[in-house]
Amino acid sequence: MCSRHVKRFCSVLIIENRTVIGIRGDSSDVVNVVIPAGVLHIGDTAFHGKRLTSVTLPDSLISVGHRAFASCKGIASVTLPDSLTSVGYSVFESCTALTSVTIPNALTSIGDGAFMRTAIVSVTLPDSLTHVCPYVFSYCKALAFLTLPDSLISVGDRAFFM
Repeated sequence: MCSRHVKRFCSVLIIENRTVIGIRGDSSDVVNVVIPAGVLHIGDTAFHGKRLTSVTLPDSLISVGHRAFASCKGIASVTLPDSLTSVGYSVFESCTALTSVTIPNALTSIGDGAFMRTAIVSVTLPDSLTHVCPYVFSYCKALAFLTLPDSLISVGDRAFFM
């Protein structure tokens, strides 16, 4: 059990079966999160609406669940690790400070509206991606540079709608 005096030595993350499912206790003062090595998944809504300003993801991460970071309005940049293959729907939706995202080459699936209503300026989608889901970058009014892969077969409805 964490006491006030040793809180800094206790994990604020709730991790079950190598999956982060949330933040323990009062999360109002948690602004920086480092997901530890060995974690494979971040669960649905794990950090939804939290006051995060930064998140560091491990090289072991395979998937990020639906709405995991949605409405975390302080996150400005994210580097998705090379091990990541799947991003759920609305993962970073309404992260209004998010201006930069690095998408790994192994990513094969980005869910509907994953980056909707962010401030992303530039995106390069990897060759591993064959489909772009609906609303992925909708309402990204700052999006000025977009590189699409030759492997692309289809683009969903309103994927880049302004």
